[in-house]
Amino acid sequence: MENETGGKDREVVEAVTNSEPGNGDGFAKKGDSYDDKLPSENVDKHMENEANEKEKEEDGAADELCALQDALETTLFQHLSNYAQKQMLQKLRSLRAKERKELSGEWKSLLAQEALLKSKKYSFSAELANATFHTWEEETRRMVL
Repeated sequence: MENETGGKDREVVEAVTNSEPGNGDGFAKKGDSYDDKLPSENVDKHMENEANEKEKEEDGAADELCALQDALETTLFQHLSNYAQKQMLQKLRSLRAKERKELSGEWKSLLAQEALLKSKKYSFSAELANATFHTWEEETRRMVL
């Protein structure tokens, strides 16, 4: 291939010569490293990367679906019949990816807020218990003295 200036594209030359960028003679110089993989190995690696990305997307979708199922079970299922629960789960699985992602994000945010609130409640309970214990301890000392 030729570019606008009439010269060969650097990428094509490098792909054909399998050399490092900047090494225009096509031969590796002593101490230089070069990609000695066959093109078929590069294709295999590319296909493997695509498969890994697709697997990550599927894992993300499964995670989102699991979060939404948890949301349904926590909030609505206790008020529904088994048939209605099954129908809702079926509809949940057919949600578009964008909507599923938004809803699962909101649910995860609510869970994080709930965990923070529980942490604050436990901290407050500890402070309250500590304050009442010290008050009780002081009153007990006064009574003994």
